[in-house]
Amino acid sequence: MFFSKKFVLIMGVVLSAISCLAHADGFSIPPPLKFNAGPLGELNVQGVASGMGFAQTNPSAPGAGLNSKNFGAAITNGLVMINKSSGLIQFNLIAGAYNDLIIDRPPPVL
Repeated sequence: MFFSKKFVLIMGVVLSAISCLAHADGFSIPPPLKFNAGPLGELNVQGVASGMGFAQTNPSAPGAGLNSKNFGAAITNGLVMINKSSGLIQFNLIAGAYNDLIIDRPPPVL
């Protein structure tokens, strides 16, 4: 099965026009919050979080947490950064957590 030259040309133009619409910018964290921590001096605090929502039919039995709901939402990732980059004592603390949701499956038995 062969396509005509006109069809191939039109599809090429359409696909190249669609590819121009696909554009993604880089992700940047907002500037840190600065506050005075007394004897430690000025601290910089930043954080990011992501979440997800879901919808499912035929949920698990009641009492199975998020699996027993038709609709729900949860925070999936969180990260907090505390930084002190001046003075005699300098440090950088990073703490984070994640939540991996498994939909339509009973919770594991421990």
